[in-house]
Amino acid sequence: MFNITESKTFNEALEMSFKKIDKDKSGQVNSRELSSGLNFIYAQLGKRLPGKLATPPTAAQVEESFRKFDRDSNGELDYEEYKGFMVHWFKDLFKRSLHV
Repeated sequence: MFNITESKTFNEALEMSFKKIDKDKSGQVNSRELSSGLNFIYAQLGKRLPGKLATPPTAAQVEESFRKFDRDSNGELDYEEYKGFMVHWFKDLFKRSLHV
Protein backbone atom coordinates (compact mmCIF):
# COMPACT_ATOMS: atom_id res chain seq x y z
CA MET A 1 0.00 0.00 0.00
CA PHE A 2 1.32 3.44 -0.94
CA ASN A 3 1.97 5.74 2.00
CA ILE A 4 2.27 9.33 0.85
CA THR A 5 4.03 10.39 4.06
CA GLU A 6 6.94 8.16 3.07
CA SER A 7 7.20 9.52 -0.47
CA LYS A 8 10.10 11.60 -1.74
CA THR A 9 7.73 14.42 -2.71
CA PHE A 10 6.17 14.58 0.75
CA ASN A 11 9.58 14.63 2.43
CA GLU A 12 10.84 17.35 0.09
CA ALA A 13 7.73 19.41 0.90
CA LEU A 14 8.39 18.90 4.62
CA GLU A 15 11.97 20.10 4.30
CA MET A 16 10.89 23.13 2.31
CA SER A 17 8.08 24.01 4.73
CA PHE A 18 10.39 23.64 7.75
CA LYS A 19 12.89 26.05 6.24
CA LYS A 20 10.10 28.48 5.35
CA ILE A 21 8.48 28.60 8.80
CA ASP A 22 11.79 28.65 10.72
CA LYS A 23 11.74 32.45 10.56
CA ASP A 24 14.79 32.99 12.78
CA LYS A 25 16.77 30.26 10.93
CA SER A 26 17.65 28.56 14.23
CA GLY A 27 17.08 25.04 12.91
CA GLN A 28 14.24 24.81 15.42
CA VAL A 29 10.56 25.79 15.17
CA ASN A 30 8.75 27.27 18.16
CA SER A 31 4.98 27.03 18.63
CA ARG A 32 4.43 30.56 17.28
CA GLU A 33 6.33 29.75 14.07
CA LEU A 34 4.45 26.45 13.77
CA SER A 35 1.07 28.14 14.25
CA SER A 36 1.93 30.72 11.62
CA GLY A 37 3.07 28.00 9.22
CA LEU A 38 -0.08 25.96 9.75
CA ASN A 39 -2.23 29.01 9.10
CA PHE A 40 -0.44 29.47 5.78
CA ILE A 41 -0.87 25.78 4.89
CA TYR A 42 -4.57 25.91 5.76
CA ALA A 43 -5.02 29.04 3.67
CA GLN A 44 -3.60 27.10 0.72
CA LEU A 45 -5.75 24.05 1.51
CA GLY A 46 -8.81 26.30 1.74
CA LYS A 47 -8.47 26.87 -1.98
CA ARG A 48 -8.82 23.13 -2.58
CA LEU A 49 -10.66 21.50 0.34
CA PRO A 50 -14.24 21.87 1.57
CA GLY A 51 -15.44 23.53 4.77
CA LYS A 52 -14.13 22.20 8.05
CA LEU A 53 -11.07 20.59 6.49
CA ALA A 54 -9.78 24.03 5.59
CA THR A 55 -10.30 25.42 9.09
CA PRO A 56 -6.92 25.84 10.81
CA PRO A 57 -6.39 24.51 14.32
CA THR A 58 -6.62 26.97 17.20
CA ALA A 59 -3.47 28.18 18.94
CA ALA A 60 -4.44 25.97 21.92
CA GLN A 61 -4.74 22.89 19.67
CA VAL A 62 -1.36 23.62 18.09
CA GLU A 63 0.23 24.11 21.52
CA GLU A 64 -1.21 20.82 22.82
CA SER A 65 0.07 18.86 19.81
CA PHE A 66 3.34 20.79 19.87
CA ARG A 67 4.05 19.58 23.43
CA LYS A 68 3.43 15.96 22.39
CA PHE A 69 6.04 16.14 19.65
CA ASP A 70 8.60 18.26 21.54
CA ARG A 71 10.36 15.10 22.71
CA ASP A 72 13.23 16.87 24.48
CA SER A 73 10.86 19.44 26.05
CA ASN A 74 13.02 22.40 25.02
CA GLY A 75 10.06 24.43 23.72
CA GLU A 76 11.06 23.98 20.08
CA LEU A 77 10.80 21.29 17.43
CA ASP A 78 13.89 20.22 15.55
CA TYR A 79 13.38 18.85 12.05
CA GLU A 80 12.71 15.25 13.17
CA GLU A 81 10.18 16.40 15.78
CA TYR A 82 8.57 18.67 13.18
CA LYS A 83 8.40 15.78 10.73
CA GLY A 84 6.64 13.63 13.35
CA PHE A 85 4.16 16.44 14.01
CA MET A 86 3.43 16.99 10.32
CA VAL A 87 3.08 13.28 9.49
CA HIS A 88 0.60 12.94 12.37
CA TRP A 89 -1.25 16.10 11.26
CA PHE A 90 -1.39 14.99 7.61
CA LYS A 91 -2.69 11.50 8.48
CA ASP A 92 -5.37 13.05 10.71
CA LEU A 93 -6.40 15.47 7.96
CA PHE A 94 -6.58 12.59 5.47
CA LYS A 95 -8.78 10.52 7.81
CA ARG A 96 -11.12 13.47 8.31
CA SER A 97 -11.32 14.01 4.55
CA LEU A 98 -12.72 10.50 4.14
CA HIS A 99 -15.71 11.45 6.30
CA VAL A 100 -16.70 14.67 4.52
